[in-house]
Amino acid sequence: MITVTMAYRKLKNKLPNNLKIIDGFEINDAFIFSVTNGENEYPFYSVSKRDGSIGGYNPMQNIPEYMNAIKNRAIDIESLDKPLPIK
Repeated sequence: MITVTMAYRKLKNKLPNNLKIIDGFEINDAFIFSVTNGENEYPFYSVSKRDGSIGGYNPMQNIPEYMNAIKNRAIDIESLDKPLPIK
């Protein structure tokens, strides 16, 4: 299992520099992130909680899950974008 921070950093490292993660939410088996280039938004990206694999996400496949996730399981992107503390 991976954490939301690990999922965010994994996706961020894979994206081209012109794309930025703008928001996200959690579903049962993945973390879902929205991406933009500043002008256009792109489809959702998913990061599997089980193995960290990156894929797509189509909210139309499970509308109740999607609606619940955006209302109740939002991810605070700003907190994930902070540098890791030095120990």
